[in-house]
Amino acid sequence: MKYPYLAQQLVWGHDMVFWMHSPKSESWYGDPVLADWDIPLHSLIRPGDVVLDVGANEGWTTCVFARAVGPEGWVVAVEADANNVLMLMRNVEANRLQGRVTIRHRAAADATGRKLHVLHEVIQAQGAPVLSVRLDDVVNRADVIKMDVEGYELFALQGAERLLGTCRAVEVELHNGPGVNAQRMYGHEPRAVFDLLLGCGLAVHVHQIGRLWDGKTIPEGGCIYGVRAETKEAAA
Repeated sequence: MKYPYLAQQLVWGHDMVFWMHSPKSESWYGDPVLADWDIPLHSLIRPGDVVLDVGANEGWTTCVFARAVGPEGWVVAVEADANNVLMLMRNVEANRLQGRVTIRHRAAADATGRKLHVLHEVIQAQGAPVLSVRLDDVVNRADVIKMDVEGYELFALQGAERLLGTCRAVEVELHNGPGVNAQRMYGHEPRAVFDLLLGCGLAVHVHQIGRLWDGKTIPEGGCIYGVRAETKEAAA
């Protein structure tokens, strides 16, 4: 197969297309795709929602969310890596979703206007420059927030205090265990993200394990897992 090419996919009942430009994109967005996010996010998003896609990567989730929210909804995609932003734009255009999607080339953080650097999709001491932004400064309202920012989740969530107080649900990817220490790279443990979400009055659920988190144990063993935090009403 010659790159790039458009691949057709049926996602959540929607016919969609996505640009495949390398073996990496095929491995990430091939079929089946988004095993970590697919089932839990499908149950969270409703027509007319405002969805904040933080760490939008090449736009797979952004496009799927835009179809799910319908013509009355809105998706704001925040992505720090410039190369990803270009593919994100192409995938949004390929699916004719420009009217439902706003793209921000920024790094979600606890302050707006700082100059950060991104290298291989990770915020590091060196790399391509990108400006930071607090998510509270991006939108006035978000019904659902999806976040996958390679260990930078705590800082991104600290910049979303107002949104966390009003949103219906948050879905965060976390890494934990030996050799998978994305959060520890920035000086904190995954537990800090749990504590922040619990402190917002949200019910926290580790959906890949399929049980309510008991407030004392966090999955170990080098795993990558999704954490869903919902209002008590939404979780009931």
